[in-house]
Amino acid sequence: MTTTFSQTVFSPWLTPVRLVSTSNIAGTYYNGPNNNGVGATLTVAASSLTIDSVVCAVGDRVLLQTQTATYQQGIYVVKSIGSTVVLERSEDQQSLEQLKPGEYVAVGAGSVSAGNFYTLIEPLPTAIGVDAIVFNADPSAGAVNFSGPAST
Repeated sequence: MTTTFSQTVFSPWLTPVRLVSTSNIAGTYYNGPNNNGVGATLTVAASSLTIDSVVCAVGDRVLLQTQTATYQQGIYVVKSIGSTVVLERSEDQQSLEQLKPGEYVAVGAGSVSAGNFYTLIEPLPTAIGVDAIVFNADPSAGAVNFSGPAST
């Protein structure tokens, strides 16, 4: 869509994630076959993965935002669960051109983060798999309370 001022408008919404990490997820990071983040994976040496009190399933989108190695942060999809758990960088978060400051993602489940929003903030990385990708939480988003009758 283009406005009357010829500005391109894109939605700041990212596809929602099911879960957000509340602690570091230890694993082996691989930055993809071309070492640029495309096809990047995090392989966890476990036969299951629990994030924010919820057991992950194949196909879940998860936001890793508490990684000790901050270049591993970002949105991943659970690709396989077997003798290891393989997370792959989400297709909408694999290149620098896709990372826009101010993009935000809603969280669908978890005992801590369900209902919250996380926003991608600056500085953006200059190289995926090398520089930090930082999402900040908006902890008030999941705690909106209304009291009293509706007004007109």
